[in-house]
Amino acid sequence: MFGELVAGERGGEMSIAPAAGEFSTTQRYISHTAIVETRFQSIDGDFQVIDFAPRFLQYERSFRPTMLVRIIRPLTGTPRVKAVCRPVYDYGATEPGSYLASNHIEWILPRAKLRLTTNAPLTYVHEGRPFALDRPIYLVLAWGQPLEAGLEETCESFAARTRRYWQTWVRHCALPAELQDEVIRSAITLKLHQYEDTGAITAAATT
Repeated sequence: MFGELVAGERGGEMSIAPAAGEFSTTQRYISHTAIVETRFQSIDGDFQVIDFAPRFLQYERSFRPTMLVRIIRPLTGTPRVKAVCRPVYDYGATEPGSYLASNHIEWILPRAKLRLTTNAPLTYVHEGRPFALDRPIYLVLAWGQPLEAGLEETCESFAARTRRYWQTWVRHCALPAELQDEVIRSAITLKLHQYEDTGAITAAATT
Protein backbone atom coordinates (compact mmCIF):
# COMPACT_ATOMS: atom_id res chain seq x y z
CA MET A 1 0.00 0.00 0.00
CA PHE A 2 2.92 2.36 0.67
CA GLY A 3 5.90 1.73 -1.57
CA GLU A 4 6.94 5.24 -2.57
CA LEU A 5 10.60 4.59 -1.73
CA VAL A 6 10.86 1.89 -4.39
CA ALA A 7 8.07 2.80 -6.84
CA GLY A 8 7.78 6.59 -6.72
CA GLU A 9 4.30 8.11 -6.87
CA ARG A 10 2.85 4.84 -8.15
CA GLY A 11 3.74 3.21 -4.84
CA GLY A 12 1.42 5.17 -2.55
CA GLU A 13 2.38 7.46 0.29
CA MET A 14 1.92 7.96 4.02
CA SER A 15 4.02 10.91 5.12
CA ILE A 16 4.24 13.68 7.70
CA ALA A 17 6.44 16.74 7.19
CA PRO A 18 6.55 20.54 7.60
CA ALA A 19 4.28 22.17 5.05
CA ALA A 20 6.82 24.36 3.26
CA GLY A 21 10.35 25.72 3.33
CA GLU A 22 13.56 24.11 4.48
CA PHE A 23 13.58 21.86 7.51
CA SER A 24 15.88 19.43 9.27
CA THR A 25 15.21 16.17 11.06
CA THR A 26 16.74 13.91 13.66
CA GLN A 27 15.59 10.35 14.20
CA ARG A 28 16.15 7.65 16.78
CA TYR A 29 14.63 4.57 18.33
CA ILE A 30 13.36 5.15 21.85
CA SER A 31 15.84 3.27 24.02
CA HIS A 32 15.48 -0.54 23.87
CA THR A 33 12.27 -0.43 21.80
CA ALA A 34 11.05 -0.59 18.21
CA ILE A 35 9.33 2.81 18.61
CA VAL A 36 10.71 5.50 16.30
CA GLU A 37 10.91 9.17 17.27
CA THR A 38 11.45 11.77 14.52
CA ARG A 39 11.96 15.46 15.33
CA PHE A 40 11.33 18.11 12.68
CA GLN A 41 12.81 21.61 12.95
CA SER A 42 11.41 24.34 10.69
CA ILE A 43 11.07 28.11 10.64
CA ASP A 44 7.48 27.88 11.97
CA GLY A 45 8.38 25.64 14.91
CA ASP A 46 9.43 22.16 15.88
CA PHE A 47 7.39 19.01 16.27
CA GLN A 48 7.84 15.34 17.07
CA VAL A 49 6.42 12.24 15.39
CA ILE A 50 6.20 8.93 17.26
CA ASP A 51 5.68 5.82 15.09
CA PHE A 52 4.99 2.30 16.30
CA ALA A 53 3.02 -0.87 15.75
CA PRO A 54 1.24 -1.88 18.99
CA ARG A 55 2.68 -4.96 20.65
CA PHE A 56 2.10 -6.10 24.23
CA LEU A 57 0.59 -8.82 26.37
CA GLN A 58 -3.17 -8.64 26.95
CA TYR A 59 -5.26 -11.28 28.72
CA GLU A 60 -2.10 -13.44 28.88
CA ARG A 61 -1.80 -13.43 25.09
CA SER A 62 0.32 -11.47 22.65
CA PHE A 63 -1.65 -8.52 21.24
CA ARG A 64 -0.37 -7.47 17.80
CA PRO A 65 -3.14 -5.80 15.79
CA THR A 66 -2.50 -4.98 12.12
CA MET A 67 -2.18 -1.32 12.96
CA LEU A 68 0.21 1.61 12.67
CA VAL A 69 0.01 4.42 15.24
CA ARG A 70 1.48 7.87 14.57
CA ILE A 71 1.47 10.61 17.23
CA ILE A 72 2.40 14.18 16.22
CA ARG A 73 3.26 16.54 19.08
CA PRO A 74 4.12 20.26 18.76
CA LEU A 75 7.32 21.21 20.60
CA THR A 76 7.91 24.90 19.83
CA GLY A 77 5.99 27.55 17.91
CA THR A 78 2.99 26.65 15.77
CA PRO A 79 4.38 24.54 12.94
CA ARG A 80 2.36 23.96 9.79
CA VAL A 81 2.22 20.27 8.98
CA LYS A 82 1.27 18.31 5.90
CA ALA A 83 0.01 14.78 6.58
CA VAL A 84 -0.63 12.60 3.52
CA CYS A 85 -2.26 9.17 3.41
CA ARG A 86 -2.65 7.83 -0.13
CA PRO A 87 -2.66 4.02 -0.18
CA VAL A 88 -2.58 1.92 -3.33
CA TYR A 89 -3.40 -1.74 -3.82
CA ASP A 90 -1.82 -4.66 -5.65
CA TYR A 91 1.63 -3.02 -5.75
CA GLY A 92 0.28 0.18 -7.26
CA ALA A 93 -1.98 -1.37 -9.89
CA THR A 94 -5.10 0.02 -8.20
CA GLU A 95 -5.79 3.25 -6.34
CA PRO A 96 -8.81 2.43 -4.15
CA GLY A 97 -11.78 4.71 -3.71
CA SER A 98 -12.32 6.36 -0.33
CA TYR A 99 -14.91 8.15 1.72
CA LEU A 100 -14.87 10.40 4.79
CA ALA A 101 -16.87 9.68 7.93
CA SER A 102 -17.08 11.52 11.26
CA ASN A 103 -13.50 10.86 12.41
CA HIS A 104 -11.96 8.58 9.81
CA ILE A 105 -11.15 8.01 6.16
CA GLU A 106 -11.93 4.56 4.81
CA TRP A 107 -10.64 2.83 1.69
CA ILE A 108 -12.51 -0.15 0.25
CA LEU A 109 -10.14 -2.92 -0.79
CA PRO A 110 -10.93 -6.34 -2.31
CA ARG A 111 -10.20 -8.37 0.83
CA ALA A 112 -10.67 -5.93 3.72
CA LYS A 113 -11.13 -2.32 4.74
CA LEU A 114 -8.34 0.12 5.49
CA ARG A 115 -9.26 2.90 7.90
CA LEU A 116 -7.36 5.96 9.09
CA THR A 117 -8.86 7.28 12.33
CA THR A 118 -7.59 10.69 13.39
CA ASN A 119 -8.35 13.94 15.19
CA ALA A 120 -6.58 15.88 12.43
CA PRO A 121 -8.77 17.85 9.98
CA LEU A 122 -10.03 14.99 7.79
CA THR A 123 -10.41 16.98 4.58
CA TYR A 124 -6.90 18.37 4.93
CA VAL A 125 -5.40 14.89 5.35
CA HIS A 126 -7.52 13.48 2.53
CA GLU A 127 -6.43 16.26 0.17
CA GLY A 128 -2.86 16.56 1.46
CA ARG A 129 -3.31 20.18 2.57
CA PRO A 130 -1.25 21.76 5.40
CA PHE A 131 -2.74 22.64 8.78
CA ALA A 132 -1.50 24.38 11.94
CA LEU A 133 -0.26 21.99 14.62
CA ASP A 134 -1.51 23.55 17.85
CA ARG A 135 -2.27 20.32 19.76
CA PRO A 136 -1.26 16.66 19.67
CA ILE A 137 -2.56 14.81 16.62
CA TYR A 138 -3.22 11.06 16.60
CA LEU A 139 -3.42 8.87 13.50
CA VAL A 140 -4.28 5.16 13.60
CA LEU A 141 -4.11 3.22 10.35
CA ALA A 142 -5.85 -0.13 10.79
CA TRP A 143 -6.27 -3.00 8.35
CA GLY A 144 -9.39 -5.15 8.70
CA GLN A 145 -10.56 -4.50 12.26
CA PRO A 146 -11.05 -0.74 12.74
CA LEU A 147 -10.33 1.23 15.89
CA GLU A 148 -13.56 1.57 17.84
CA ALA A 149 -12.25 2.81 21.21
CA GLY A 150 -11.36 6.41 22.16
CA LEU A 151 -8.58 7.68 19.91
CA GLU A 152 -6.34 9.70 22.26
CA GLU A 153 -6.68 7.35 25.21
CA THR A 154 -6.01 4.30 23.04
CA CYS A 155 -2.93 5.78 21.35
CA GLU A 156 -1.34 6.92 24.61
CA SER A 157 -2.10 3.61 26.31
CA PHE A 158 -0.80 1.55 23.37
CA ALA A 159 2.38 3.66 23.25
CA ALA A 160 3.11 3.16 26.96
CA ARG A 161 2.33 -0.56 26.89
CA THR A 162 4.33 -1.15 23.71
CA ARG A 163 7.31 0.65 25.25
CA ARG A 164 7.06 -1.48 28.39
CA TYR A 165 6.77 -4.65 26.29
CA TRP A 166 10.02 -4.03 24.39
CA GLN A 167 12.00 -2.85 27.41
CA THR A 168 10.85 -5.86 29.43
CA TRP A 169 11.77 -8.19 26.55
CA VAL A 170 15.25 -6.65 26.37
CA ARG A 171 15.78 -7.08 30.12
CA HIS A 172 15.28 -10.84 29.70
CA CYS A 173 17.80 -11.17 26.87
CA ALA A 174 21.18 -12.82 27.45
CA LEU A 175 23.59 -10.03 26.49
CA PRO A 176 27.36 -9.89 26.00
CA ALA A 177 29.52 -7.58 28.10
CA GLU A 178 30.53 -5.49 25.08
CA LEU A 179 28.53 -3.77 22.32
CA GLN A 180 25.26 -4.27 24.20
CA ASP A 181 23.40 -1.43 22.44
CA GLU A 182 24.31 -2.84 19.01
CA VAL A 183 23.32 -6.38 19.99
CA ILE A 184 20.00 -5.18 21.43
CA ARG A 185 19.18 -3.22 18.27
CA SER A 186 20.00 -6.24 16.10
CA ALA A 187 17.91 -8.55 18.29
CA ILE A 188 14.88 -6.23 18.14
CA THR A 189 15.22 -5.98 14.34
CA LEU A 190 15.33 -9.77 14.01
CA LYS A 191 12.30 -10.15 16.27
CA LEU A 192 10.37 -7.68 14.10
CA HIS A 193 11.03 -9.98 11.14
CA GLN A 194 9.90 -13.11 12.94
CA TYR A 195 6.75 -15.03 12.04
CA GLU A 196 5.76 -15.81 15.59
CA ASP A 197 3.60 -18.87 14.83
CA THR A 198 6.71 -20.81 13.72
CA GLY A 199 9.70 -18.65 14.70
CA ALA A 200 10.83 -18.33 11.06
CA ILE A 201 12.48 -15.09 9.91
CA THR A 202 10.69 -13.33 7.06
CA ALA A 203 12.52 -13.70 3.75
CA ALA A 204 13.66 -10.77 1.57
CA ALA A 205 13.39 -8.26 4.41
CA THR A 206 15.37 -5.67 2.46
CA THR A 207 12.42 -5.09 0.12
